[in-house]
Amino acid sequence: MLEVDPNVLERPEDVNYNSVGYNVSTSSLTSSVHQYLFEHGRRYHAYYGRDKYLMPMDEKEQDKLDLHHEIMRLLWDDRLHESPLDQPDRILDIGGTGTGIWAIDMADEYLMAEVIGTDLSPIQPE
Repeated sequence: MLEVDPNVLERPEDVNYNSVGYNVSTSSLTSSVHQYLFEHGRRYHAYYGRDKYLMPMDEKEQDKLDLHHEIMRLLWDDRLHESPLDQPDRILDIGGTGTGIWAIDMADEYLMAEVIGTDLSPIQPE
């Protein structure tokens, strides 16, 4: 049975999730995720090489990804998903979390859900 933390219900905008017992973490498989290739002024993933993922992962690309997210929200009347969700316990963003904006928005909408995102590079906020 899922119990709602009373601290979240009181003032959800002020909750520090670490202080109420949530396991908040960012982790990567290896230290090689912090190695990059630079070409023509752009930063790329190094541990898979540009042949595996051709798009850069620098700030310019991150801005483009965030803009794409906002465009999709406008097109979907501010919805984050199409699937019917009531009170999800876990939400998985797999195959390219990008800047993490969708995962963060889902965590804001479903406060009691554990949201996990995966990506090639640790560019998401902590």
